[in-house]
Amino acid sequence: MKAYLLRFIFALTIVTQFVPLIGQESKIDSLKNLLITKKDKAKVDILIELIYALPSGDVDGQLKYANQALELSEKTNYIKGKGLAIYMQAWYYFRIANHDVSSAKIKSATEILLEHGDSIDISNCYRVSGFISTDISNYSDAQGYLQKALAYLPENKHETKHEILESIGIAQYNLSNYNASLETFLDVLKYHENNENISAAAHLQSMIANIYIETGEKELGLVCLKKALAIGYKEKESYILGESLLSIGEYYKDENKLDSAILYLNDALKHALITKSNLLITDAYAALGETHILLNNYDSAEINFIKALEVSEKAGDNWAIVYANIGLAKVYKGEKNYGKALLYLDKVRPKAVKINSKEMLKDLYEIFSEIYALSGKHKDAYSFQLLYKNISDSLYNENMSKEIANLKVTYETEKKVEENKRLIAENELKEKSITQQKYISLGVATILLLAIILAFVFFRTKEKIRGKNSLLKERNLEIQNQNEEITVQAEELSIAYSKLQELDEFKQGLTNMIVHDLKNPLGIILNLSESRLVKEAGNKMLNLIINILDVSKFEEAKMKINYSVFELGQAIEQSIKKTSFVASISGIKIVEETENNIKVRADYDLIERVFINLLTNAIKYSPKNEKIYISAKNDTNDKFIKITVKDSGSGIPEEFIEKIFDKFTQVTAINSETIRSTGLGLTFCKLAVEAQGGKIGVKSESKKGSTFWFTLPKA
Repeated sequence: MKAYLLRFIFALTIVTQFVPLIGQESKIDSLKNLLITKKDKAKVDILIELIYALPSGDVDGQLKYANQALELSEKTNYIKGKGLAIYMQAWYYFRIANHDVSSAKIKSATEILLEHGDSIDISNCYRVSGFISTDISNYSDAQGYLQKALAYLPENKHETKHEILESIGIAQYNLSNYNASLETFLDVLKYHENNENISAAAHLQSMIANIYIETGEKELGLVCLKKALAIGYKEKESYILGESLLSIGEYYKDENKLDSAILYLNDALKHALITKSNLLITDAYAALGETHILLNNYDSAEINFIKALEVSEKAGDNWAIVYANIGLAKVYKGEKNYGKALLYLDKVRPKAVKINSKEMLKDLYEIFSEIYALSGKHKDAYSFQLLYKNISDSLYNENMSKEIANLKVTYETEKKVEENKRLIAENELKEKSITQQKYISLGVATILLLAIILAFVFFRTKEKIRGKNSLLKERNLEIQNQNEEITVQAEELSIAYSKLQELDEFKQGLTNMIVHDLKNPLGIILNLSESRLVKEAGNKMLNLIINILDVSKFEEAKMKINYSVFELGQAIEQSIKKTSFVASISGIKIVEETENNIKVRADYDLIERVFINLLTNAIKYSPKNEKIYISAKNDTNDKFIKITVKDSGSGIPEEFIEKIFDKFTQVTAINSETIRSTGLGLTFCKLAVEAQGGKIGVKSESKKGSTFWFTLPKA
């Protein structure tokens, strides 16, 4: 899905960002009339304005007027006009995917406009440089150029600022810097929502969805895509609907839910045809072709790829032309018509080389190698496999270099922040030192004054002091002896403490080793035993072992949280099943009072064990033939779900309430008159709940039972 959205998102961004440059058809006639009356520099300015006013599809007209502006600028020595004309030529060559010429042109335009142009002209040059770098998959350079475009952009250009940020987010995404990309896209999304730019907000949802999908949070990605779809239906905008349906169809295709993919992609094509957007239509046909190949419907796949090729050739979309031909090659490969498949690949190989996108060339060389191998031409297959491997290795090395560069930038930034903090601390220290010096000077003056006053008193009492000096010397000697004894005792205590620490670490390590070694044999016993009583006792023992191990993992920050979205009721039902036997021994009934369809985002296994621990705890402390109530309620005004487990035992003594979740805290159980196992069950509950963003607590009254509660984030 990433490869598909790479072109789709970027192309949509280009179209969106250059809306101010196109579509001003009402101006075109008046500007052409002005050309007749104007001369020299004024005529160049009119030509540049006319290029901006031309429709986006009239690339030949744009080049024609750009050439005229350049020729006239050189004749009149109008340097700024020359820079703007070359900028327009660069834009034309970028649109027809001639990246070499476009790069040379925009470099020349930037050099001229840096000296003679306005800040907005310079910003535009760097934007085009960023677009070119993105189009040839050089995302690191793209990000650098776009940052420069942002730096030169005037502060009042808020809309343009967020358009550039959107392009930066695309570069960050393709550099696999997903956190930074998500942060950038969310910032742009907030801007569009605040300005009620509905279409742009829906488009951003597709980008954000792709990040979630790429990082493994596929359900969140699908939610974002369906938000965009809902906007499309609400606004009745076919373009938003086509884009959203296409993305959802691609999602289901990648998930191998091919029937659903076909439904969404057919709807996407219907809306794309309404919009008459060549980009949307081409990608809808191509996506349908790919899906039909997966279904082995080669006839349908061929029809869709031929349609995609027709539309892309008419629009001059070289990127889409290459991939439509690759799609047809895949169709004929499936039909074992290898000669025809190679014919289509040979046809577009020059275009792919000219576009010079490494991702595209990698895809092309891979299918070349596969078809040559299937047709028995192993030498050619080997040659293309080498090309495929070289370009794959190159992409890998580039990504590694980019990651290292990103890490270096992060390190340098953190280093500068720390240096700034150090300088601030030094300045604060110097200020404190100066203040202290002032107080010291004042104190010295005060002391001198007091010394003069006290000198007289001193001499009068000198004789009395002399008599007491001998007594003080004796006492000082005695204190010195005591200090030496204390020092010796402190050293002995330090040695003893070190030994105790070593002993504690040895004990902890030994305990973890024993507990870990017990886990696997106990699991074997549980699997082999057919006795429910043995299984229940074994499960209880296994739960204690896992509690010990997991508490240790939480404390050492080694516990991995596996988040997922699930119905809370399912976890509660499983927990009740696993504790029902223990409850039945004491005639205790567990009553569930949970609302339907409550979904949370948490680690399912950890939360199920929290329920098991709390229910087991409640069973131990409840009298025989009583009831235990477990409930969960959905408060629409809160971001959390609150779950309670209530028993009717004798309650928790007041002195234990504050430390009930501490390690090894033990309270006598009402049914057994024995101490509660290891004292780690509630400790595990607390650590597991808080690690997932929730809270846990207990309310208890003497002879009225206890209610344990905890919260979990809603999905």
